Formats: sequence, structure tokens, C-alpha cells
Amino acid sequence: MGSMRVGELLKVAREVSGKTVRDLERDTGISNALLSQIETGHIKSTSFVNVVKIARALNLKLDTIAAHAVPDLKQVLRKMRDKA
Repeated sequence: MGSMRVGELLKVAREVSGKTVRDLERDTGISNALLSQIETGHIKSTSFVNVVKIARALNLKLDTIAAHAVPDLKQVLRKMRDKA
């Protein structure tokens, strides 16, 4: 299965929820322009606060988003632990 960018995940989750970008803007306080840029990948990373706001508005678990942000998260954490 191919990896999905975080922005793509958020867009799919928004569409599945039946929300528009304007709905998400209202629910999160994040401008629709910024939301669109996140979804299309024009902004590769956004603040954690924004990710949390979007996740809450779309009823997404943060671990789901993290798994898409860092597909090899377990390996990264193992390497960090090994260095400690």
C-alpha cells in the first residue's frame, strides 16, 4: 500500500466527513487558504497546534496522522532509543 501525505489524508478525511474547506475554516479558525495549501502539499509542514485543530474537527486520531507523517515511525523511535 502506498504512503499518503498528511495533506492528502486530511483532505480525504474532510471530504469523507462531508465538510468543505470553509466548514473546516469555521471549525478550526485556520484560514481556508492555509487549509488548501496544507491539503495540496504546497505547505509541507504546519504547526502541531494546527494539526491538532484539524484532527479534532475531523475526528481523526493523532496517531493516524503521525503514521502518515512518518511512515517508518517505529524505526525512527528505535534509532532514537538506541542512541540514548
